[in-house]
Order: sequence, then C-alpha cells, then structure tokens
Amino acid sequence: MDCSRLRRSARAIADTQDLAKAGNQLQSIPFTRSERGKAKHGWCEGTKPYGYFEEEAQTSERIRQLRAEGLVFDRIPERLSADGFKGRSGDKWHRLVVNRILTRTSG
Repeated sequence: MDCSRLRRSARAIADTQDLAKAGNQLQSIPFTRSERGKAKHGWCEGTKPYGYFEEEAQTSERIRQLRAEGLVFDRIPERLSADGFKGRSGDKWHRLVVNRILTRTSG
C-alpha cells in the first residue's frame, strides 16, 4: 500500500503545528483504519519485489538461469511450472512477471 497521502498530510500538519497537535489532527483525517494501522507500525513500504524473501531466491535464480540458457520470456513460465516452481500467489507464471523479475534483478 502506498501511504504517500498519509505522509503528505502528516508533514503539512507538522510543518504548521507542534507534533503533539499534529498527532491529534491526524486522527481526524479520513484515513481508513487499515491505513492508520499500517502507518503506526511502519508497514507503508508496499509490496516487496519478487526475490526479496529467502524462499523466493531459488526461483529467481532459476529464472535467470533459464534466460541465460536462451529461453524467451514466453517459454520461461512454462518451464517454471514444469519444474514445480510456484509464484507468490500460487498461480501459474506469466511472461510479464518473469520480464519484471529479470529487469529488476539484472541491474
């Protein structure tokens, strides 16, 4: 989740008033309970890229290996499924997801 709206509002209030008043005014801004809870606990970072978690590292490495072997983006998802690799959601792989993973990790 992107908490930019919450950050902007908090900064605007903090710039004009002291922090104690800013905290009280944040309660009156119409944010959802989920947005306030995530901000309170520091969970406003968004979805982590695939391969961020240790259990995904093997799959990311396999994707890079298949690409290095010359497989095209259309064939890599088929091979991953055949090899038993699951995506984050447990669904089948898609070529655009593979493309994003390779683009993100090849820098």
